[in-house]
Amino acid sequence: MERGKEIKSLLDKSLQKESETSRKRTVVFIDSDSKNEEEGADIVKYIGNKECFKEDVLIATSVLDNGISIKDYELRNFIIMATTREQFIQMLGRKRKREDTECLNVYILLRDKKDFERFFLTSEKQVKFKTEFSGQEDKLLEKIMKSEFSYQCARKLCFVKGTSLIFNELAVKQWDYLYQYYQKMVDRFEYEGGTAFLKEQLEWIGCKNVEEKCKELMQSLLGKMREVIENYKGKVLSEEDRKAVREKIRLDIVRILKSCDVSEEKDKKVIKGLIEEYSKSSDNRPLTKKFNDVMKFIGLNYCLVREGKEYGIVDGNP
Repeated sequence: MERGKEIKSLLDKSLQKESETSRKRTVVFIDSDSKNEEEGADIVKYIGNKECFKEDVLIATSVLDNGISIKDYELRNFIIMATTREQFIQMLGRKRKREDTECLNVYILLRDKKDFERFFLTSEKQVKFKTEFSGQEDKLLEKIMKSEFSYQCARKLCFVKGTSLIFNELAVKQWDYLYQYYQKMVDRFEYEGGTAFLKEQLEWIGCKNVEEKCKELMQSLLGKMREVIENYKGKVLSEEDRKAVREKIRLDIVRILKSCDVSEEKDKKVIKGLIEEYSKSSDNRPLTKKFNDVMKFIGLNYCLVREGKEYGIVDGNP
């Protein structure tokens, strides 16, 4: 939920700059609390009745997963931030086609091995909680009074019957499934490299030639970067130019580096540092010679050079 609000805030700022020269665009965020707020309740009701929305951008949690269909012909772009197949299919199923010729651009989330390692560790703790108190629900109350984590586990896993907390068997099965699924994804990253989750999502939608599609997507990111770099190549770059280049390519750099499959520990450490470096918004950060390390790992033939106080990008390796 907090991530959704953060995304809305970033979009609001971006569109505010755009609106200075064009029509003001609107962004709305819907979550489970929206039904209790006048504006949010009106939007949810409008979507339910009209099967479309008036705003330019709609950001929603799983509150729209069930019972809501969107048949808006003007909806052309759909961003799915799901982790499991069930979430993915439910979110994609909100958009209903009115006619066979209708097209939809679907944007999917890239996650890396660390994300699933974190999910797995949390899931492992939840399963241990369930195992510890299975058949001993009478001890749950004391535990949740002492631990915030146990309280959150009990909220998701139990229901109240009289004065007792009882495990919900459906919730238990879901937790067991997620525990096994997260472990499977960690293993898949280990064997298949950084594009493992991309392949997983492509398989969910029945994509054929998954390996080829992954290569196409990575090549498209490289193509975008190459286009930006070519616009600055061969010129003397001011500090503002170097800031601009970095900002234009940094997110694509992160995406590609996360998909890099390297075996040497020293290379893994370098890539980790580069991902941390380029994950930060540029602010006053100009492009530095770390750019050359990036080019080496992603296979683009460019190099940042410096002569005296002057910088430039040229063809070739450092």
